[in-house]
Amino acid sequence: MNAQATQLDHLNATVEQILRNWTVIVDYDVELCFHFAPDEPNVSKDKITGYEISHSLVSGFGELTISNDGKIEERIDYAVIDTSVIITASMKVRFPKPLHDIFAKHCASEIFEADLDHIGLVAVLEFDHGYQFSIMSYLSKVVRQLQLDAFTETLLRPNIASLTAKLQPYLHWFDYAAALADDIVDETRRVQLIDDIELVLRYLSCGGDLNFAKMTSLCDVAGNLQPVRNLILTRMPGLAA
Repeated sequence: MNAQATQLDHLNATVEQILRNWTVIVDYDVELCFHFAPDEPNVSKDKITGYEISHSLVSGFGELTISNDGKIEERIDYAVIDTSVIITASMKVRFPKPLHDIFAKHCASEIFEADLDHIGLVAVLEFDHGYQFSIMSYLSKVVRQLQLDAFTETLLRPNIASLTAKLQPYLHWFDYAAALADDIVDETRRVQLIDDIELVLRYLSCGGDLNFAKMTSLCDVAGNLQPVRNLILTRMPGLAA
């Protein structure tokens, strides 16, 4: 494997990790509804002919849509009589602005004149079928594979190494925020967490630096991101919403 292919694998892994964490932070749920050929389908016998995916999330911190025109495959494990549905579909994701701007700045603008409106991905999603008309799940639970689509990869390929390096500080904070979000049930606390992690992203995008180990130790004690919020607003009060 050549050096650029290795760098592309690293970027794909980084984007996948960021997206998985983002879906946990915003509580991204999906509902997969099946289409069947007959007018009165028998979900235990009839072949699935198509699907529709709807979603819900806490809005205002990025957006993601999944195509309804992807490839669909049923897999049966006869040993345990278990059926799963594999969807391979395109995704369009627009990360929160500080993150999206990093991708946009690393586009090879001389290749295409168009702006990077979104990050294009190809996703493999696996759902336990259970012979139902529809299935609901957290998106993070069903994602099996993610990678940049051909167009987005072409735009970013000349700057893969620098983009991946630039994303690392953001990745660490997304990891931490997702771990906090995973235990949150109360919507008010989730909204506050999102406000706090958005402030962290804006601070980093302005060139601010944070001692990750020290700050997360304080946040561990607090059980939230308030300590890092306080530090950021002391250093850059202009970032206050």
